Amino acid sequence: MEIGVRKARIIEQQLGYLVEEEPMKLVVEYSIFADDRPKLDDLAKDAMDEIEKRSLYNDIRYVIRDAISAYNHDSGLSTFMAEEAKLKSMIRLYSKLADITPEKHTDSSIAAELDAVKMRYENAKDTSYSSPKSDVRVHVFSYDDIHQFKIRVSELKKAQSDLAEKMLGLNFTGKISIPDKFVDTLKVLNFL
Repeated sequence: MEIGVRKARIIEQQLGYLVEEEPMKLVVEYSIFADDRPKLDDLAKDAMDEIEKRSLYNDIRYVIRDAISAYNHDSGLSTFMAEEAKLKSMIRLYSKLADITPEKHTDSSIAAELDAVKMRYENAKDTSYSSPKSDVRVHVFSYDDIHQFKIRVSELKKAQSDLAEKMLGLNFTGKISIPDKFVDTLKVLNFL
């Protein structure tokens, strides 16, 4: 049976939840007031049946995951996904750089500020118990540099948006095939 890639991803996630997250009754509490107590052997058999069922769900999950992976490779989506990760990384880098607040400094203004700090340091060290500030901190990037970083962030976000459109198109139009032996199970789960 063929289904859309987007739906296949959703089914794969739902199966993952059923296999790994859905609570399973492995402990039973017996009450002294209950007349009808379940037999431990019956409960163990039910738990083993549940484990078998979850194993089947996991098999179906990975058949779907393999089909999605093959589709991603064949359609070029894997390459797009790698490009998307690269763009996200570059956007984070340039966004940090674009958020810097630049200060207008020249080498001579830095030297003058260092001289002033040095003079305050020398005057204060004999009368103060704490060390005065002895450094001058300046950013290395100018206003123009930071403006260029902001432009670069915009360009990268535009490229990311264009790429997302292509990926979305492939996800909506793509189809994968699920073996017939798993279709009934997926129907019982109301996934198909």
